[in-house]
Amino acid sequence: MKMAFRRNKLTTSKWQYAGLWIFVAIMIIYTVMLFYPFVWAFVCSFMPQNEFFGKLGQVFPTVENFTLENYKNALATEVQVVDKNGDILLFDIPSMIGNTIIMTVIRTVLGTIPPLCAAYCCAKYKFWGNKFFFFYGVVFGSIPFYGGTASVFRLLNITGLYNTVWGIMFLSISAYGGFLFYYSFFRGIDWTYAEAAFIDGASHFQVFIHIMFPHIVPILLVFLLGNFFTNWNDWMTNYMYLPSQPMIAYGVYKISSLATVRGNWSLLFAAIFLSIIIPLILFFIFRKKILSVAYTGGLKG
Repeated sequence: MKMAFRRNKLTTSKWQYAGLWIFVAIMIIYTVMLFYPFVWAFVCSFMPQNEFFGKLGQVFPTVENFTLENYKNALATEVQVVDKNGDILLFDIPSMIGNTIIMTVIRTVLGTIPPLCAAYCCAKYKFWGNKFFFFYGVVFGSIPFYGGTASVFRLLNITGLYNTVWGIMFLSISAYGGFLFYYSFFRGIDWTYAEAAFIDGASHFQVFIHIMFPHIVPILLVFLLGNFFTNWNDWMTNYMYLPSQPMIAYGVYKISSLATVRGNWSLLFAAIFLSIIIPLILFFIFRKKILSVAYTGGLKG
């Protein structure tokens, strides 16, 4: 590491070397600014409520009376929702995490795979609807749909899909999320890979699965995890269209409202860190693949 930052006098001037260290210093400061609030909140999550208010003015608070009661209370905190029959249901954090895992996986898969397949077909095959679907992917991938909540709500009510998992699945199907990225990537893959496979008797589906798909796995993994994290923190969609099955983000939102009224901020911090355990585990498992930008390939004779 020391050799990596040693200046090469033949290729790097003193000003360039100084600029490099200024940039490194700025990035270090920026990183500390990003991590500091999380570290501060994590430390405070182990404090009793009365001790927390005495440490508000401290830049680096220390825990005098370490306790796990905030995490136990957070796990036991229940959120009230109303089902389709008007009955009141209670959900604690473990049950909301279970709902979140199921709904996030469904929404992530349905929001990622269709645009991948559509982009591959538009990039590698010529057919009568090629230009139309490409135009559809470009236009509808650029238009925000934030103003369509009322119409979507009305549509789900008419079709009987409101407050059902099927309704969320219907809303999750996307043909344009990441379409342009997939399209440009597939366009850059030489078709001679497929031609060589066709000579050996491979079908179009086998070419896609065994030849084209492995090339896009690193990018697809990034999109999958990005969509997973986005859906994991999306409390509004389930709250609007599937209120009887609250997600953990909605539970944290309700706990934050209780913390504002009762002043129990340590409980809120504990609930927040409980809600991000699974995303953190996924990040640490796949971090090397996410950051990997090396692609290998070639035709073997």
